[in-house]
Amino acid sequence: MKKQLLSLVSACCLAWAAQAQIVITEIMYNPPEAGVDSLEFLEFYNNSNTPVNLEGWYLYGVNFTFPSVVLNPGQYIVTAVNAAALFNQLGVSALQWAANSALSNTGELLLLLNPAGDTIVRVQYSNAAPWPTEAAGNGASLVLCDPNSNPSLPASWKAATTSTGVTINGRTIFANPGAPSQCPTTVTANDDVAVAPSGEPIVINILQNDILPGPGNFTVTIVAAPKQGTAVVNPNGTLTYTSNANYCGADTLTYRVCQGNDCAQANVRITVRCYPTYTIDQVNNVNNQGVADSLGVFCQLTATVYGVNLRGTGGLQFTMIDDNHDGITVFSATRTFGYPVKEGDKITVRGAIAQFNGLLQIFPDTLWKISSGNPLLAPIEVIKPSESTENKLIRIYALRYVDINQWSPGVGAGFNVFMVNDNYPNDTVLVRIDNDVDLFNQAPPPAPFDLVGIGSQFDVDTPYTGGYQILPRYISDVSTIDNIREVDLSRWVQIAPNPASNVLRLQLSKTFDRVHLFTADGRLLTVLFRPEGEVLLPVQTLEPGVYFLRFEKDQTFWTTRFLKQ
Repeated sequence: MKKQLLSLVSACCLAWAAQAQIVITEIMYNPPEAGVDSLEFLEFYNNSNTPVNLEGWYLYGVNFTFPSVVLNPGQYIVTAVNAAALFNQLGVSALQWAANSALSNTGELLLLLNPAGDTIVRVQYSNAAPWPTEAAGNGASLVLCDPNSNPSLPASWKAATTSTGVTINGRTIFANPGAPSQCPTTVTANDDVAVAPSGEPIVINILQNDILPGPGNFTVTIVAAPKQGTAVVNPNGTLTYTSNANYCGADTLTYRVCQGNDCAQANVRITVRCYPTYTIDQVNNVNNQGVADSLGVFCQLTATVYGVNLRGTGGLQFTMIDDNHDGITVFSATRTFGYPVKEGDKITVRGAIAQFNGLLQIFPDTLWKISSGNPLLAPIEVIKPSESTENKLIRIYALRYVDINQWSPGVGAGFNVFMVNDNYPNDTVLVRIDNDVDLFNQAPPPAPFDLVGIGSQFDVDTPYTGGYQILPRYISDVSTIDNIREVDLSRWVQIAPNPASNVLRLQLSKTFDRVHLFTADGRLLTVLFRPEGEVLLPVQTLEPGVYFLRFEKDQTFWTTRFLKQ
């Protein structure tokens, strides 16, 4: 028993001695890249007075075994998921991990084992506090400020503050692979910016970009109060700011943060915004180049949600349509505001009017749900998408594939399919199947079929006068019409006078789904939706000649003609 205890004590001492020798000093686990991360890396430091041969040492977490390499005292070595990418972006040489190895974006256990299998270093990092959240996709790496500290403790790690000069997706990379951490030793306060709705409180996390190097408690005080509102320090160091009622414009305050006698101060610059309540119709006008005339306008809009979130869980992209059929796309690249998109919700959005490739959008500063389960409007029936159908729920009839091979289920972020109605061969319809709708993984539906969806636009250049699309929301938006048939519906229809010169009177004893008016060469002139009773159809502007009326009801149709004189 005594011998076993001695062995355990010896192993423990050896482990701590080795731990003091080689240390993990930097972790870049979630660089701000889109898709697959290529700049993940781990940095190691020889914190001893003797060289260490790392041959056969194993890194658990990314499946990497060190080759024969000697790490001299005070020297760093870097390992990475993609050595070439790290060198090209940051100019740092690295050893590359095994294929398909990567660091978890949410946190994981890292172990450095020597050839005997002893654990030399143990770090279990996380993307959540108390670990520095600046490293969770926001551009910074994690750095161990003191190589003699316990690397298993979150308090031993800070977000890197050394700028590499490299910016990816709008975020600067802060890291220093292969070099000292350069952790600051004094309190640093950095200026903040915030946006607040007029007269409403907001919470500002002023310490999120400040540096508090010590482990002790901190204090925050306001040294210059805002002139256009009030500010209160909360127990967790955040500020609650409320502007004066009906004030719109700029405001500023100054705060001081201290750890003991070590203090620094910074300013908070606040933009107070007013959001006048508009209807969508008031902000959706475009000029002759297709450019919206309300770009940059801040406002408040209320409407009903249609469809699904086309950004999955990484932001928001959906359509809201009001009771007048006017719609707009709500888009946020990264924020969800805690809102799970659900069709039928009535919501209010505050934000700025924007446009992307011709599509009218609002970038939300905030949004909230008013109610759920609201009724949806019937789709507007059209021949093809156009500027007038953008952000509206529309229906297009009897579509056939131009090339059925364009239907590519499960491929990429979505796919485009060109379709056409036999009656309008020159009006090609672009159908966009997004990877966030259930149709994305389905085989091509049999054609012809009727299609419901959201009218959209993707035109990469001005003028924004093309690229119109229809985006179906669900599998149920596709209605196959293989069983449509022609029957005699004349007993429910009376037409007079025939010939007609000014007005054609339709006396209908049944409610029809639709009545289409065509020219003799098949060109659609107008559609009557759910007509019933007496319907007066103006024809005075028509050229003299033969015209056709197509009556549709419950997957059946009947066609008759009249003469315009």
